Amino acid sequence: MSTDSIIIRCNGCDYRHHEIFAPITIKCRVGDDIVTYDHTTAWCNQCATIRYIEFLPDLAELQFEYDRRVRPLSAQPIPKSVDCKFGSSKPLLRSRRYGGNIKDLKNRIIWRQARHTPPHCLTCGTADITLVDYEAISGSELILKNFRHSCGGALVIDYKEDPGIRFCGFKKSVVWMDIDGNILDVSEEKDEDAEVYDLPEF
Repeated sequence: MSTDSIIIRCNGCDYRHHEIFAPITIKCRVGDDIVTYDHTTAWCNQCATIRYIEFLPDLAELQFEYDRRVRPLSAQPIPKSVDCKFGSSKPLLRSRRYGGNIKDLKNRIIWRQARHTPPHCLTCGTADITLVDYEAISGSELILKNFRHSCGGALVIDYKEDPGIRFCGFKKSVVWMDIDGNILDVSEEKDEDAEVYDLPEF
């Protein structure tokens, strides 16, 4: 198993950041259930470098996706022979076929409704971060168009600059957060079939 990486450099000073695309899962307990959500990258003002941060999905988009999946089910007929055989099989059949995804979406909506704080850095835990927006400046280069480094330079990703490092087998991190985005615990899921290398802090 391997993972890619890139170099993010400043065009005004010697700042360089080796960005490793590590497998990270973020989890939060919502009642008796667990919500899993994603991460992205941003500039952490406290760490003074690019870091992984929480990615908080838009509540309206979650609700739209939930409605899109639930609405066809309510209009979907169930054969009478099935109803007669199983009695209350209508919700049973639907929950078996669709319930997992729908329940996950519902839990994500409940979590997102309760989450009022902005995304947090997964390294230091601060919410003092700057979301970055990339723009292509050539066929192989991207620039962070809405951010300037402390030296005044811009951060650039050059895909022609190959870091030359791939990790064959690594520890998969699971970051447990509370409903406000505070880090509760970081655990590691080891790939038993691969030689393990420690990743640098993310």
